[in-house]
Amino acid sequence: MAEWLNTSLIVIAVLAVLGLFWKMARWTAEVDSDRNAFGKMLATIQEDIKKVLDRLPPTAVESGRPLRLTDLGRVRPRTSVPKRGPKRPPPN
Repeated sequence: MAEWLNTSLIVIAVLAVLGLFWKMARWTAEVDSDRNAFGKMLATIQEDIKKVLDRLPPTAVESGRPLRLTDLGRVRPRTSVPKRGPKRPPPN
């Protein structure tokens, strides 16, 4: 009886360890898959941000000190028309 109980406990322990390894392997594969998908998503977001930044107008001021205007910064005040306020005041 003791031999049978001892053998069955060993078999159960081996199956439990194999099951644990199987679960760990599946979990690792899922994590790797998610990590690859996350990397692709970040690359897409980075491309979108670059597209948005490329569409921004040029700056009117150069970086650094003292403050210096670019060509656009020198031309913009001469070409811009001041906005007028409303023709009549808003109703109360």
